[in-house]
Amino acid sequence: MEYLDEQKGIFLHRDVSALKYKDLNYEFTTTVYGEGRNNLVQAGYNGENTQHGVGVTTDEYQRFADALFPKRNQHYALKQNPGCVLPAHIDPFNKFRQAHGVRHEDCLRLVFFMEDWQSGHYFEVEEKVITKWRAGDCIKIESDTLHLSANAGTLPKYTFVLTGAKSEICLD
Repeated sequence: MEYLDEQKGIFLHRDVSALKYKDLNYEFTTTVYGEGRNNLVQAGYNGENTQHGVGVTTDEYQRFADALFPKRNQHYALKQNPGCVLPAHIDPFNKFRQAHGVRHEDCLRLVFFMEDWQSGHYFEVEEKVITKWRAGDCIKIESDTLHLSANAGTLPKYTFVLTGAKSEICLD
C-alpha cells in the first residue's frame, strides 16, 4: 500500500466534514496494559494519564467505514483531552479479531484526524513524528506497528479509528 505523503506519514486522505464528532457522548476509559510487550503500568502510566473518550458513532460513520472496508469493520471515535497520553504500544485488535475470526497479522487500522493539527497534538508511528496534519488525513497501523498518541495542547484531539482486514480495504 502506497502512502499519500510518505514524508508526513499520511497514508490517505478522505473528506470527514460530514462526520459530527464533538457531541458523541464520549465515555471515558483508560488503556493501561499491564503485561507483555505493552507493560505501561510498570513504566508509570495509570488510569488518569492515559484516559480517552470513546464516542458512540452515527450512521454517517458506518457509511464512511463501509466505503473503506465494505465486508466487515469496527470503528469508534476517540477524544483525547489535554494532558493525556497513550504511550508507545502495539495494538492487539482483540475486539475485531474475536468478532470476525481474523488473525492479528491480517488486521489493518486506519486513524483519521478529525481536525487540522494544533500545537501540542502529537502522534508517532515507528518513531516517526506526525504533526501538521489536515482534517481527513489518515495514518495506518498494522499488526506490528509501534505507535503512540499524546495531547500536550490546550484543546481536545479528535480521531476516528477504523479497523478491518488488510485484504478487504477498498481505496477506490
